Amino acid sequence: MPTEIVGPPFTPTCGRAIAVGRCLASVALCVGWLPAPACAPAQQPKEKTIAQWYEAAYVAGSRAGYVHTRVDEIDSDGFLSLRATVELRLTIRRNGQAVSLTMETGNHELA
Repeated sequence: MPTEIVGPPFTPTCGRAIAVGRCLASVALCVGWLPAPACAPAQQPKEKTIAQWYEAAYVAGSRAGYVHTRVDEIDSDGFLSLRATVELRLTIRRNGQAVSLTMETGNHELA
């Protein structure tokens, strides 16, 4: 059974839409001709490592890799934030072959 459409047909090119579009186009054209304001070049954020440590990682009682944890303090235009990164590196044997596994997780918080 066919679906019946009730209501006026959709007309995307009604007079009001064309007038608004022309107005927006003329504003965009005028704004494009305005001179760009002078801006200071962006400074690179200052990073400082405030803590880091290594730990051995064990799988089934044997050493298989390490975990490296690092906490950085970042100063970006007067806003301080902390970034914590945990990196896990493992090498395990599977079916007689060495397989390297890597995982890196992180967190970025405002101080």
